[in-house]
Amino acid sequence: MHETAAILSKIRKIYPKKKILVIWDRAGWHRGSVAQEALVEHHIEAIRFPPWSPQLNPQERIRKRGRTAITHSRYIPEIEPVTKELVEYLNTTTFPCSLLDFTEQVRV
Repeated sequence: MHETAAILSKIRKIYPKKKILVIWDRAGWHRGSVAQEALVEHHIEAIRFPPWSPQLNPQERIRKRGRTAITHSRYIPEIEPVTKELVEYLNTTTFPCSLLDFTEQVRV
């Protein structure tokens, strides 16, 4: 949650006068007191996905597609080559994304 608070601070510095909305899952580091205090301090609003609904989280869909394309049912003797392959996949793939009834192609 300390790292989350630090990231919120960095976001606020990048966008000092913009309204900011973060859309979070229910990870403990998002719910912790330090993260919650940072939201208030930096005037950032958060909405959370409902419990047990990873299908609503675009990040989960991207993770699943990356796993299917790169690591699923594969023996990985060394992590570095597979990490590079996954990063390349993420950098060259466009993912369909629908969030809050707004649909667009997202590059990560």
